[in-house]
Formats: sequence, C-alpha cells, structure tokens
Amino acid sequence: MQLVLMEAAPGALFVPAGVRARFWGILGTGQREERFWQAFWVAYCSGYAVAEEIRQTVEDSEYLAHGNKLIKQAVMEDLPQAGLLVKDVVPFFGPVRLTLVRISEEGVRLGSEIGIGEPGASEWTQVVDGHRGDEWQRHMVGLLAFAWQARRRMYNPQLLPGRIGKVWPDVYLEKHQQSAYAEFETRARGKLWKWRRAKKSMQSFAVCTFKASQRRRIVAECREVGAHVQATDLETLLRSDERSPLFVECSL
Repeated sequence: MQLVLMEAAPGALFVPAGVRARFWGILGTGQREERFWQAFWVAYCSGYAVAEEIRQTVEDSEYLAHGNKLIKQAVMEDLPQAGLLVKDVVPFFGPVRLTLVRISEEGVRLGSEIGIGEPGASEWTQVVDGHRGDEWQRHMVGLLAFAWQARRRMYNPQLLPGRIGKVWPDVYLEKHQQSAYAEFETRARGKLWKWRRAKKSMQSFAVCTFKASQRRRIVAECREVGAHVQATDLETLLRSDERSPLFVECSL
C-alpha cells in the first residue's frame, strides 16, 4: 500500500519522554503506547480520511497481519480519547457505516511540538470545504471510500482536481503511465446529459458508484450516448483484495 507524505517508517517517529508521559494515563507504557504513536504518525502525515485505511497502512508499514487489535484500538479509541483525532461514524451503504477521522487542532499542535512539520492535507476537510461535503454527505463518503480503494490498488488519487472543459471531476487518478479523471455517482440513471457533456470535455473518463447494479446502469447510459467510460463500484471493490483491478467494466 502506498504511504503518501511520509519519509520514514512509523516506527522511526521520536517522541520525547515528557510528551509520552502526558498520555500514560490513557495508554500506560509498552506495545499499546507504541501502536498509538505509529497510528498518530500515519494519520498526521497522510491526511487519509477513512479510519480503516490508516489502520491498514500502519499494519502494512510494520509488517503486521491485518486486524491487529492494538492498532484498531489506537485509531478508533485511544487517539480520539486523547483529543488528537476527530472521529465521526457515518452511514455508508445498506447497514454499513464508515468511520472518518482527521487530525484535531490539538493534534496539529502536538505534531509541531515534536517536530514533524505540517500535517498532510485532510481529505475529509478538503471535500467538506471544496465540494459541500456536509450537505452532500452520501457523495462525500463514497468519494473518500473510492480514494481509499484506489490507493489499495496502487493508484495515487488527487481529490477535486479542478475544471476540465465543462466538467469538474471528483478525482484524478494516476498509476504508472495510466491516468483518468473520475466521478463518484450516488444515483445510477437519468444522467444522459452529464455523460454527453463529459464526452465532449474528455476522450474517456471513469465512474465509481456504490453497487454493482448501479454501475451496470451507468455503463448502459454511457453506451447510449457513445461515451467511453471505465466503471467500478464499492460493493465489488470492498469484496476484493488489492490485487484485483480498480475498474471492472468498460462501455466500449
């Protein structure tokens, strides 16, 4: 898994004893404390919004099996309790909920104090500020989850890349020599006008949505207007591992 904006492994973070001592009431000392600081380092430097991605990144960086209980506890409980992470559990799709996180103001102050520079840009904050994420929460959650799944497959996603012709894509994706502008869609029909406009602005584009059934309907609409689209859905991506392709269907 890629780890953006980090120049050293999480275990290389040096935290002075005086700073560590402030959190002993929550953590004690030992392995739980070490996992706490590793998780803080990844959350601080990466700007990732999905708590599960931060957990997996720490596990991969430390060569641990996925599902490590201490890392999960650090991300989901200890860091928020210490006031270093802001956490929100939001509806995802169906009965599934997703935990979003960002570094708190206290976390930024602590990072400055221990000398690790400015935090990575928070993807959660970026979508709230730049794409009305608080008003369009379902779209925001889907887009953040898509960025997570793209990184699992070694893409580098850039959220809200700006205007391309007459469209404003949600994300720009790069992997080796491949690149694509992509939209995240919460609805799956009645958007022929959008696909015609996207076709005029870009030779090809990509789309992600929540479910496979929605993906198939979007691809059918793109075929109807002669648009070249690569498509995927979170339902399929979440069931697959990182070796699976990001896009699973093409219109042409």
